Amino acid sequence: SNVWLKLENFQPTASVLIRGIGHRCTKAVRLEHAQHLVTSGDGNVGMAVAYSARQLEVPATVFLASRASDAVRQQLETNGATVVLVDGGWDVAEAQARSFADRDTHAVYIHAYDHPDVWRGHATLVTELREQMGDDRPPPAAVLTVVGAGGGLLNGVLEGMRQAEWNTVPVVAVETHGGNSLQLSLEAGRVAPVERVNTIATGLGARAITRKTLDWCSRHPVIPFAVSDAMAADGCRKFADDHRILVEATCGAGLSVVYTSVLREVMPNLPSDADLIVVVCGGSDISLAQLEEYGRRYSDPPIIVKSGEAIYMKFSEMSAAQSSARAAASSTNSSPGKESA
Repeated sequence: SNVWLKLENFQPTASVLIRGIGHRCTKAVRLEHAQHLVTSGDGNVGMAVAYSARQLEVPATVFLASRASDAVRQQLETNGATVVLVDGGWDVAEAQARSFADRDTHAVYIHAYDHPDVWRGHATLVTELREQMGDDRPPPAAVLTVVGAGGGLLNGVLEGMRQAEWNTVPVVAVETHGGNSLQLSLEAGRVAPVERVNTIATGLGARAITRKTLDWCSRHPVIPFAVSDAMAADGCRKFADDHRILVEATCGAGLSVVYTSVLREVMPNLPSDADLIVVVCGGSDISLAQLEEYGRRYSDPPIIVKSGEAIYMKFSEMSAAQSSARAAASSTNSSPGKESA
């Protein structure tokens, strides 16, 4: 298949999130007259708000989980944000950030993923992609993206697909086993939170998807994939080897699917000349030292992927020992597959 890379890692904040969050921040300042932007989430969310606030000439405060790396905190402070470290995960950081914003009449809380302005901003990724591919080229066989925290990125991609009139093009939506809120919700037929998020992919740190995500998945063909942390780490390493580009583990999760044969197993009718769009979402929380650590901890990981009602396991690319086991059913539709920026 022809793999086209949408390189969102070259955004000013090294992450796709500047599209949606930047759009939300701009509207908050220009239409809601915000004089102070407040947010919570991972470093990419914070960076998007900090960068936007600096461009809009207003202060920014970012509530960050205490487990965030020193490098992330330094990046935020370099961009002019005030960083507040919180003991706990995304939920605790959000509660404290909202409370802080409520006490400041000039502040607006910028949600990391659950807001229509965020989704509309992310949708520009697809409409821009269609322009780049040209009207004379048929729609791609599939678009592969990570779900994003709470499904915010997926919501935007699906909205962009509608605007581009790619209504039947399936979206392969990837998350990790330790943050698989989309899969849990599809299996349950309702928003079902992850009991405890446990993944190196910090950009998947929200416990639950939005209701809008579940609604979109009932109206558009979405194929959910969940991969292991080891596969996500390995995806980062292989992408760095292939393209000399560093991306964080959240992005690596999506890339890992391309580096295995599992997509072909799930979509056997994918033509050999089909176009597969891969959203390289990027991420700022990555370094050479982290890649080296990934190599020590996750060298040559087994392939363990859950998609819909099947679990695929392969202990090496040289092994034919692939098994599939039935799991809880999920309501999904199917079908996906040159390399370009």
